[in-house]
Amino acid sequence: AIDAYLPAASLRLLVTLVRGNRPWLMTLHLSRTLTGAFAASFLAVVTPDFWLLADRMSATRLVLLTLAVLGVLCGVLVIGGGLRERAPSRAARRAVLLHNVAVWVSVAIGVGTLYLGLVAADLAVTAVVLPLRLLRETLGHPAGIDTVLRVGALTGAVALVGSAFGAGLEDDEDVHTATYTGSDDARYADVERS
Repeated sequence: AIDAYLPAASLRLLVTLVRGNRPWLMTLHLSRTLTGAFAASFLAVVTPDFWLLADRMSATRLVLLTLAVLGVLCGVLVIGGGLRERAPSRAARRAVLLHNVAVWVSVAIGVGTLYLGLVAADLAVTAVVLPLRLLRETLGHPAGIDTVLRVGALTGAVALVGSAFGAGLEDDEDVHTATYTGSDDARYADVERS
């Protein structure tokens, strides 16, 4: 469906818009989102119930849970932050569609970057704070690097839930500024002219 509105020439502009937004920096500008994420993350990583849950959860379920939480956080930021635009006329429909796709892609990259940062932080905290002997005793079987990775992935997903609550507290203006970190709204005018 997007191909009908976004021909190949527009894909280059889409990539330029997303790159210009510098989405990997987005969450650095959302202090409430980061605070909620890291607070939930560090609480989860030292909670034995999460170790047990991560150990017993299938990889498929963990991936689906993570994707669902990523999707919810993207929705909170895009919809709750008022980032979507509506076409004021039929002539502007293509430009607005391109803008909205660029927003969703930028926010998804930003949220994905936040998740990877949380997992890395959780793995570092796990390595420093959590003795493997305690993890083995709690789980009742030997725990290797795969178990530690599962704990990091699950606690990162749980932290995203905390960040979704934090994102709901962000001002729309802060979300707007964070999303368009390096963007110039004048670029969208080029689409209307083409």
